[in-house]
Amino acid sequence: MQLKVAYILEEPASWIFTEIKAVENTGIRVLVCLSNWKREHEVNDEFWLEKASLIKYLMAFWLFFKQYKFNLVVELLNTRDKIGTRLCLRMLYFSYLVLVHKINHIHAHFAATATTIALGMHKLTNIPYSFSIHAYDIFKNCVDVKELKSKIASASFVRTVSQFHYDYLRSLNGFYNLPKIKIINYGVDVAHFKPITLPRSKKYTILSAGNLVPKKGFPVLLEACAELRKVMNNWHLIIVGNGPLRGELEMKISRLQLNDKVELMGKVPHADLNVFYNMCDVFVLACIVTEDGDRDGIPNVLIEAMAAGKPVISTNVAGIPELIIDGETGLLVPQKDPQALAEALYSLFLNEKLARKLAKKGREHVLNNFNINYTAEKLNFLYRQTCYEYN
Repeated sequence: MQLKVAYILEEPASWIFTEIKAVENTGIRVLVCLSNWKREHEVNDEFWLEKASLIKYLMAFWLFFKQYKFNLVVELLNTRDKIGTRLCLRMLYFSYLVLVHKINHIHAHFAATATTIALGMHKLTNIPYSFSIHAYDIFKNCVDVKELKSKIASASFVRTVSQFHYDYLRSLNGFYNLPKIKIINYGVDVAHFKPITLPRSKKYTILSAGNLVPKKGFPVLLEACAELRKVMNNWHLIIVGNGPLRGELEMKISRLQLNDKVELMGKVPHADLNVFYNMCDVFVLACIVTEDGDRDGIPNVLIEAMAAGKPVISTNVAGIPELIIDGETGLLVPQKDPQALAEALYSLFLNEKLARKLAKKGREHVLNNFNINYTAEKLNFLYRQTCYEYN
């Protein structure tokens, strides 16, 4: 019998769909349950997603009310207080789907809304659930630690993506259930993100990519580039991505007089990123910890750039040092330090031999430790083990 897993997602993130595709390649059928129904159209037709309708909502409510009545009402009210009526109805609909399609396991990405929905589904259907912890869902100051512990206590297992995440959870006051927490690295499609031969620019090309949000540290990168201009001029910076800080970055570029040096490309399709990686001489992401505690875990763009055979520079934030071993698979600098970042960029420009060594070792590190196929096999094992033990 083919194992079936429902993935509960808040947003249709491309890196999660890379994981889903790899998990399906191990023989598991995955049902995608997207809490934000307005973005269902963004899900590629190759994935199993059932769009909601009024009739399906009514069927779901009738099914559960007929069987559970009081328990259903209590759970709906309890969940509604946490995530609102709309998402509560989505939880009910997803619960109906997993029963109708005889789903064996439920897995949520991020310990926030998606896991609240998964927990409610577990209570309504008695189907085991697990979830993946990433970054804002545990690091931000507003995280309810008591609620997080409750979710972990009722989950079959919890997947986190680095030793740093694991140690952070262990440091929380009164934390328990550590055996449930499994470290499974992010993985990228190394068959797609790989070195390719492209015409080279005459200018030294620096690339950065990510959502234009505070934790990515783009203002620090721009300040570093202003410092870099003092010692070299034959370079340009490309920033791929979009987000709320775009206007602020445009003003900063003008203020630093970098208009002829920096290009904000906006968002590009995820599948096209490998071309950008291969166009550049170095990839850099100046990650920071924000005032509210938010930070990256291990940014996928760093893994992808390394898989594409490019030297990378980032900061010693969260799990990044587990990906970038300073001086071996890339370069690390202190966060919020434009001068140190500029010096790292200049050092790779001056030392091509070092850049080639870091690129080679970086790609090997990704192939051995951040390969999506290895990630999927580990998840496959946990899903099957959980279903075996639960039954």
